[in-house]
Amino acid sequence: MSFFEEIKIKAIKKLATKSDVRTAQIKKVDQYSRILVVTDRENNNLIKQVELKFINAEVNGLYFRKSKEDNSAQFRYSVHPSDFNFTATIKNDKLKKLTQSRFDLVVDLSSEPKIFVEFVSILNANLIISVLGKEDEKLCDLFFEFGKSEIDYIDNCVKKLNLLAKK
Repeated sequence: MSFFEEIKIKAIKKLATKSDVRTAQIKKVDQYSRILVVTDRENNNLIKQVELKFINAEVNGLYFRKSKEDNSAQFRYSVHPSDFNFTATIKNDKLKKLTQSRFDLVVDLSSEPKIFVEFVSILNANLIISVLGKEDEKLCDLFFEFGKSEIDYIDNCVKKLNLLAKK
């Protein structure tokens, strides 16, 4: 990781500590209206599967991109270190809009890089779930076992959210 990326990460961490304290809200699957699925790479098949499981929700995707240029489609967002200046001000208008949006649920399937994890921490979300064993545990509210694939993970999330919402 470059020196400049380290500076950006520290600045984004400061933004996260300034954000409002959240209270996790668990609902039945059919009650979610806005969902953000966070992955390391673009995965439209996964987004479609989430749309099938959460039938009443608008599903957006966020992924890490390797190139500086943002070519992501509507309802898809991508992050690159060049989207931030040295004080963590977001230069990408699409990402600015994303940070102002409110999500009922964020499903974080990302594993790297560090700047991406810190960006997820500043998003407005009622509930953030991630894979069991993820390093940055303080960012998430619930953790579920991964299983064989991302699709299996989403199926597991649906089952567990419905169970937890009954209690």
